[in-house]
Amino acid sequence: MLGILARTLAGSLRCKTFQSMIFQSISAPEIQPCLCLISSRLNSSDGISACMLKRYSYFISQGLIMDVGNKQETGIGFILRTVIFLILVGIGIFIFMPTVNENPNRWHSNLEHCRNNLRTLGIALHEYHGNHQILPLPRGNFSTQHPHFSWRVALLPSLGQTQLYDRYNFNETWDGQGNSKLHHIPLEILLCPETSNIRKNTQRTVTDYIIVTGEETLFNEDQPTSFKDVKDGLSNTLMFGELVNSDIHWMEPRDLDFNAISKRINADGASISSAHEGGANVAFVDGSVRFLSEDIDPEVLRALMTKSGGETVGEY
Repeated sequence: MLGILARTLAGSLRCKTFQSMIFQSISAPEIQPCLCLISSRLNSSDGISACMLKRYSYFISQGLIMDVGNKQETGIGFILRTVIFLILVGIGIFIFMPTVNENPNRWHSNLEHCRNNLRTLGIALHEYHGNHQILPLPRGNFSTQHPHFSWRVALLPSLGQTQLYDRYNFNETWDGQGNSKLHHIPLEILLCPETSNIRKNTQRTVTDYIIVTGEETLFNEDQPTSFKDVKDGLSNTLMFGELVNSDIHWMEPRDLDFNAISKRINADGASISSAHEGGANVAFVDGSVRFLSEDIDPEVLRALMTKSGGETVGEY
């Protein structure tokens, strides 16, 4: 069918009258918006419109398409204009519909991928707790005699990164001469795909997942913590959260301070935040992962951050 249509159009283009009618039709006011939309869409996606414009210019230079001035429109011209208009509408629907359908699918796919990352981190943390009976310390140790290191480094063996863990030198700082040689290595498990999608073609060695540190939280910088210290319920105590626009290298022993951050999701300044629209993913001590809306009550979010505050947490 397309072959027949192509041959018909090719034959018709040899006719000067038909060429003039085509030019008059595509120059019509009601046709031009369709051409502009389609051209801009094609240009933004794969540059096809540039090729089309070059060919169009070639036809004009060869005299294959001629302006007919202000000749009175004939019945055939009206029919041709209508047909071209309908064809362009069809092409527009074909081009634009994938965009409408793909974005929600990509958004949900990235959201679920992000949740799986947090679930994996939760499993690794539980494995670490099972082996050591305490949680990894936010900054590695309490001693001032030895350099601090991140809990993310402590979890490397539980994340299947034993070789990388063995290369880390615990006798120097995370950005020391030897450890700096590891800085170029990204950890995909610590990267939210939604954020990575925004920062295309950029090697990201930061972490999009953080803990909230503080005396009231699961991760106390002054003394070891275990799951036995969680009095508010494992399903009501935060374990990990997201951080959008993170500048924290995954090896750096830095996270969010409970006393210094906003108790809102996606707030200005330091807070649990993400590139996902409307909220952020968080993991709880029981291993569950949920999407918290940015409309959540700040008091409820604060209660979720504490491990034994005794707060009553309702629906959220």
